[in-house]
Amino acid sequence: EISLTEWNRYWTSKSRDTTGGISGINSNHMKKLDPSISKYILKMINLNIKHKHLFSLFKCDVNVAVPKTDNIEDIGQIRPLKMLEVFRKAMLGILGRRIMSICEINKLLSITSINSSKPNGFAK
Repeated sequence: EISLTEWNRYWTSKSRDTTGGISGINSNHMKKLDPSISKYILKMINLNIKHKHLFSLFKCDVNVAVPKTDNIEDIGQIRPLKMLEVFRKAMLGILGRRIMSICEINKLLSITSINSSKPNGFAK
């Protein structure tokens, strides 16, 4: 299970304006979420982890139409945000950090060697 503390630590560690994907949602947006919304997101993610639906959930996506301006006159003024893409990347980032921590503690991998060669995007 991913805790609210772990979730917040993940987003705090992200560089300013780091984008979670093509959605345009950046780390600043996620940092500013009301804690009750973060708890709801975590509840959804943790249910999927608990029931082992980890990847089946992310085969689909939820597009949220957010207006770019107050007066919408055509569809070009709507920004589709892909929320599940951002949640998936955050969840996998958090779980990846856990795995890296366990590997480092058990001396299975060296963070230095991983950062120098950056295989498969495992760099911290």
